[in-house]
Amino acid sequence: MTGLHRARLAGIVLAAALVLPGCTVVRTPLGLGPPFLRVAGVVEVSDVAATSPPAWDPSARFLAFGTDDGVWRLALGRPRPRRLASLSSVTEVAWSPDGRRLAAVADGGLYLVYPDARPAERLSQSAVVRFPAWDPRGRRLAYVASGVDAERLATWDADRGAVRAAVLPAGVAAQAIGWLPDGRALLVALAPGGGEGGLLVRVEAGPRLTVGPVARLEVMHDPVVDPFGRWIAYVAAAPGGSGGAQEQVVVARPDGSGRRVLTPPGNYTGVSWAPAGTLIAYGTLLGPDEVAVEIVDVATDARLRIADYHPELAMYARSIVTRWSPDGLRIAFGTDTDGGRGPVWVATVERR
Repeated sequence: MTGLHRARLAGIVLAAALVLPGCTVVRTPLGLGPPFLRVAGVVEVSDVAATSPPAWDPSARFLAFGTDDGVWRLALGRPRPRRLASLSSVTEVAWSPDGRRLAAVADGGLYLVYPDARPAERLSQSAVVRFPAWDPRGRRLAYVASGVDAERLATWDADRGAVRAAVLPAGVAAQAIGWLPDGRALLVALAPGGGEGGLLVRVEAGPRLTVGPVARLEVMHDPVVDPFGRWIAYVAAAPGGSGGAQEQVVVARPDGSGRRVLTPPGNYTGVSWAPAGTLIAYGTLLGPDEVAVEIVDVATDARLRIADYHPELAMYARSIVTRWSPDGLRIAFGTDTDGGRGPVWVATVERR
């Protein structure tokens, strides 16, 4: 089996404040004490071929992921995962904040899956559902559903069982959704047809879902809203890139202002925010079968190489994903999105 070849130990300074042009934001502490981190280890935690990105439970003790035949839960430190539900072609999973259930997309449909192995429940009859996301209190589940002429943003209310929906602007495709911390609104990243730039809309999640004003950004790939709704990170074209190095990791405010480039030109994928909103993880494509998993500090641009990862199948190198644990101490990664599949790896960071 081919896999991870090496992990480099290094430190990264964690600044006390996030400073972007024209704005200073007090950073949420990571609770690690001294302001240095190093990589404590990188291990393959499951050799099962995952077909969805891994998802951490709120306690950071368990990982869930989808496969061709179900939803599985893995306890860290144990050799084999346990199947929670038999579903086919699972592409996304998301834990509820209380850890009592998961949302799963299987064969395009939306299901509730329970850790106690109760039968899975189907929530949506839509042909294609994407991006399941729980609100911070776990009372509502948002998702994107395909329509005849346009996509819809929908929410399912766990207390009432009611579904509300709003039609997104015509001619666009949703790329990501993220709840704001108060649970009253969502930010939805959109990709319009023709490659003429990206859009970001705010959707108020009151008694009705109301689509707000549209902010226009540049063309975005892998957009991710930070945990506090202050910034959006994404991969953008690098000006004057050459030799195949055509992209950079960028952060900007939801209105498009405060744009800041965090990486040199390269080929990037799998962007994700740390829970404190201070660090970003991503994959850098180094070759046809090699990806560097890295962290960048959004205040200082300092980067930490987590590992050089060699995907089990080179054809999935572009499908790398990264997912932070809720405590900010681990990063799960693998090649299990965009049609890719592969085992789940976990990197652990600690005090230097």
